[in-house]
Order: sequence, then C-alpha cells, then structure tokens
Amino acid sequence: MLVSEQILTLSGRVSEITNKAYAMAPMLVSDLTGLSSDLRGLYEAVLEIEPSREDLRRLEERLRRYPSLVETLERGRPEWWRVAWELDHPASSPYEERVQGGTSVALAQRIAEARDQLEREVARQLDEAMTEVRRIDGGLERLPRRMRRLLEMRYFDGARWYEIAEEIGVTRQWAIELRDEAITLLAIELQNVS
Repeated sequence: MLVSEQILTLSGRVSEITNKAYAMAPMLVSDLTGLSSDLRGLYEAVLEIEPSREDLRRLEERLRRYPSLVETLERGRPEWWRVAWELDHPASSPYEERVQGGTSVALAQRIAEARDQLEREVARQLDEAMTEVRRIDGGLERLPRRMRRLLEMRYFDGARWYEIAEEIGVTRQWAIELRDEAITLLAIELQNVS
C-alpha cells in the first residue's frame, strides 16, 4: 500500500474519532481537528514525492521490457540491418523502373533514402535502448541487495513468487509486499535520475 493511501486511511479514522468525540469529549475535538489538518498536509506533501499507481504500472512495464533491450544491445545490429541490406541489393523489385541500360535513377534514390531512414531509425532505437538500460541499471544499483535481487528474479528471470521467497529468505506474502516497496523506491530513484 502506498504511503499516500495509508495516510488517507488514517485520516478517515481520525475523522471517525472526531465525530464520536463531539458527543463524548468536546475538548478533544479541537485536537483531533488539528491532527486531521496535519494529516491532510502530510498527504499532499507525500503526493508530491511518491509515484502514483499508474507510474508504478509503467515502471513494471519498463522492467518487463528490460531483458529484450539488453538482448537487442548485445546483438548489436537488429533485424533492421538485414532489411537495409536487402534494399541496397534488390534481387528483383516490382517497383523497378527500367531505362535503357539498367535500373532507373529514381529507384536508386528511393533505395538510398529508405536505407538512410532505416539506419537513422536503428541508431535511434539503439540509443534509446542503451539509455533505458543505463537508467534501470543505475536505479537498481541504489536499491538494497534483497530488493534488487527480487526485482531481477521477478521481471528479468520470470521467477515465481515461491522461488523468489525461497531465494531471498522470506515468506511469499512478504516477498510480494517487498516487491511493492522495491518498485516504489525504484520509481523514486528513476525520477531523480531522469
């Protein structure tokens, strides 16, 4: 549970107690009203620094994509390069426009432009992949070892909860709660880095 959600729950409880106190202890009402106001201020302050549930879901998606980004970087040139090579070396194209003595200049220009566009796209994708991998690696390095291992096992290795719990030495439920805390801390780390 996010800290902001816990504060809202606590604020609701204070409001209930305040309503009960009107009848039983009117002097206590002003103290409880002040406490309720302080909780509202704390809630707003926490919202400023704590990631939202949507932010956490997006981070989980980023973590799930991480292994494929690493694989792309390890492979180097992705499948795009094969397509670019084929554009440079067409066996036979239905778009060929013949002129006396061979292929037209217009076709050669289209091939060159398509190849250049593919090269730019490949370079952009590799750059984005490298940036994302560095950000996630940097954020993970700043987490406690147990949390880092939990996230790696869950999102990179696809491990099941009982395997994770056994590896890090906690119960299955505790592992799930620790994951929530780890994701929140990682989101904050990545906000600070980005």
